[in-house]
Amino acid sequence: MLPIQLLSTDFDGTILDWGLDVDSARPFFNLVGDWQRQGLIWAINTGRSIPQLEDALTAPNFPIQPNYIITTERAVYRRGENSWEDFGDWNRRCAAAHAKLQIEAAAIYHELTSYAQKQRGMMLQKTSGEVDGLISINEEQMDEAVVWLEKLRNDLPHLDWQRNSVYLRFCHIDYNKGSALQELARLLEIDHAQTFAAGDNYNDLPMLDGTAAKWVACPSNSIPQVKVTVEEAGGYVASQIAGLGVAEALLACPWIPRVNSRNESR
Repeated sequence: MLPIQLLSTDFDGTILDWGLDVDSARPFFNLVGDWQRQGLIWAINTGRSIPQLEDALTAPNFPIQPNYIITTERAVYRRGENSWEDFGDWNRRCAAAHAKLQIEAAAIYHELTSYAQKQRGMMLQKTSGEVDGLISINEEQMDEAVVWLEKLRNDLPHLDWQRNSVYLRFCHIDYNKGSALQELARLLEIDHAQTFAAGDNYNDLPMLDGTAAKWVACPSNSIPQVKVTVEEAGGYVASQIAGLGVAEALLACPWIPRVNSRNESR
């Protein structure tokens, strides 16, 4: 019997570190592929859009495929016959909440536009002409922008954002990697105790605090705040980077000695 039923992993920095190819994470793919054949459900939980993720998944040397994906840190999809399909009504509810938030946050986005224009090299991200995020030139500039944003949202409690390094995406506070993972587990009828999550950056924090998954982990290349969050949740901070670190964490959990010996001998 497998130790977990649902594995949720971030993609960039967690499976593949920047600049590393697929072969660098071969132990992760071997382990997860073996467990998938035994019934494990693997969900990639990423800030990428579907097309951006598909660019990686359809590469000739990408060895295994996820059963589900959570994209742009909030939308839940299952693999259909020819494409990724909405799973349940989560995506519809999510889209409605964000559309309403865009209207409510119009004044803040107007101020943000003026702020960004005064910052050297900072760019606004827009979708269909509407502001939905920021890109800074470095981590320090984004740190300052986050402090500035915190002062603006006191009167708009539903406004939140997801950050990954120099990228920031605005979102409704109820929709993030953690809440989307909880919805996926609910739809699949998988218990919290049978769920494992791994990530490395700010936008992974909502799924690493122990709320969405009992078992949490991060690779050694994770930002300090992620490592602290994982440790406080009783999780595992790996000594290796990216996919090597996640494989290390999976094999280091307390239930592993009771799992089949094929994985232990690799």
